[in-house]
Amino acid sequence: NGDVSSWNLPNATNLSGIFRGCECFDSNVSSWNVAIATDLSGMFWGCESFHGDVSSWNLANGTDLSEMFKYCYSFNGNVSCWDVSSATCLTDMFYECGSFN
Repeated sequence: NGDVSSWNLPNATNLSGIFRGCECFDSNVSSWNVAIATDLSGMFWGCESFHGDVSSWNLANGTDLSEMFKYCYSFNGNVSCWDVSSATCLTDMFYECGSFN
């Protein structure tokens, strides 16, 4: 796993599939600024080991969150404070996230 914790993403609007299929990906993404991102579909699709902290992410502008954590078997992140009121697609967002509760 490469260190992506310091990535600066303030202008990224499309993060669709950025780590798709990275089965062992489990890097620290807690400090990422994804506030203007609108498309986060499939962002961690198939990242079987991912269980990163995304609790502080601002997803107020996110419209497509479909399949965001699909097949992230280990993911059990706290998303209770997320504002997803702008989301128009949440299809299969947590599909097969067996650890998620």
